[in-house]
Amino acid sequence: MERKENSRRDARNELESALDQRFYAILRVEPARNTVLILQSRDLPQSVDTEMDWDDYLERYSRILTSSGRERLFGEFSARALLERGEGYFSLDLPY
Repeated sequence: MERKENSRRDARNELESALDQRFYAILRVEPARNTVLILQSRDLPQSVDTEMDWDDYLERYSRILTSSGRERLFGEFSARALLERGEGYFSLDLPY
């Protein structure tokens, strides 16, 4: 039993390592509640599995963006924009 759990833990660690090399963060946003659950985060691994206000999250990360990148971020990923777009998976590459 312990061997199987170690194998699962090793597989999860490998997955997290691969995601960290590919993505800055992986999030689950609930725009109707204006919240975000942080599923993976390269810069703040201690925040994984925590929930926070989506507007606060966007504001925090928009500080590293260019002005045009910030405008695109809020234009496409604010809670309002996400509600208008509907459910789905979205990504956006922005200059910083």
